Amino acid sequence: MIALLTITLLLATAEVNSQTGTLDQSVCRLPAEVPNGPAVPQFDNIDHFEAYIECNMKDIGETIEVKEYYDSKEDRGTLDTIQYGQGIYLIYDYSVMQIYEIVQRTANENPVCRTQAMQSAAQNGVFGLNPGTGTSGHIFSVAQMFNLGTTGMRYAGVETVRGMPVHRFSLCTYWDQWQASIQADYYFSLPDYPNPYAWTNMIPVRITATGKATGPPHHRPGDPVNPSEVTWTEHPFDHTYEIFFFKPYVNDRTVFDIPA
Repeated sequence: MIALLTITLLLATAEVNSQTGTLDQSVCRLPAEVPNGPAVPQFDNIDHFEAYIECNMKDIGETIEVKEYYDSKEDRGTLDTIQYGQGIYLIYDYSVMQIYEIVQRTANENPVCRTQAMQSAAQNGVFGLNPGTGTSGHIFSVAQMFNLGTTGMRYAGVETVRGMPVHRFSLCTYWDQWQASIQADYYFSLPDYPNPYAWTNMIPVRITATGKATGPPHHRPGDPVNPSEVTWTEHPFDHTYEIFFFKPYVNDRTVFDIPA
């Protein structure tokens, strides 16, 4: 389950800096650059946030509901997701370098819980892993999580998303782990556009990720899997991440607690 969420979420929300592979330029359809635009927001003043995201994988005709909770002060993060009718709860505890995965397959079944070492779990890229001393590590900053560096980022002007005026930034890059050529587009509300939290920063509204990646064949849980399908293949992807709210705080800190 962790590996599947990795493929669907990380292509847009994890650090995708260009590495050793070669970018397939055919995936890049960058808009014209608009001069004198605002700087890409870095969210340096945020150490907590709570977000609700609908992940729409248009290439495979599926959606995932994600509630994301982030706490850099206490080095922890949580993903509360629904996928294929199953509840999947992931708690990232950097103090012990563990990921706790709790799966509620049906309403009538007891949850199943397991742990994974963060260094060995593919999914650690959702909240990232900044190396610490020895075997320790720390959660990414918000800018790292959303790949909001300035290298290669292009300002594309003001557009409208869900009726809101937004700044658009575009990036074309290569991510070596999944041999993925990606165009990512980021949409942030204008700072003076009223929001429920009276926050004067740009707020993330939408992220899109399109391109080509290499990975295992796609299967829904319970589908028969052909044991001979061991070769990863290149496939196109087209993902839209609608961020329906982004609060610069977390109301309920119990979302980070490990269930008894």
